[in-house]
Amino acid sequence: MDEVDGLCSARGGSGEHEASRRVKGEILAQMDGASSSSEEYDPARSVIVLGATNLPWELDSAFLRRFEKRIHIDLPDAEGRADMFRINTDGMAVADEVREDDTWATVVGLSDGYSGADIATCCKDASMLGLRRLLAGKKVEEIKAMAQSELAQEAITLADFESVFQTVKSTAGKADLEKYKTWSDEYGSSL
Repeated sequence: MDEVDGLCSARGGSGEHEASRRVKGEILAQMDGASSSSEEYDPARSVIVLGATNLPWELDSAFLRRFEKRIHIDLPDAEGRADMFRINTDGMAVADEVREDDTWATVVGLSDGYSGADIATCCKDASMLGLRRLLAGKKVEEIKAMAQSELAQEAITLADFESVFQTVKSTAGKADLEKYKTWSDEYGSSL
């Protein structure tokens, strides 16, 4: 379940509707039923419930107790970000200068504190800069006449990435990161 805080936020909050409390109660009851059985344990009939949220501190305590493991996944390190840039640019035209290890290191260094979604946005926006260069000064008729293969040929340059980092900022604020660390220290589980 993604964004479980939308389904199972703390009960009794202001503006909570009776129907919302009933839905939460039913989810909790079903989770209890999924984990217990009068029959002998059979791995083939097991149910694993995996929940994800960006707001773990808003989860209902009864809901939180039903998860054996509560794991905070931190922002990617430099190696993880490098992999994400490679994955997100796979199939895109990327200039040879960018594919060099030291240039990837520059791009990765610029992305310190960025999430996977932030990196995907950077790659998409960088690819659009190349497309804008290709289409600059062309009339609508000329653009319509271009083949699809022509549109995908403009390579992403280091300058494109540097430009993108001026406008695409990390969505993970320092205050939020502290909040996650505090929550993880109090409620988190180790692997």
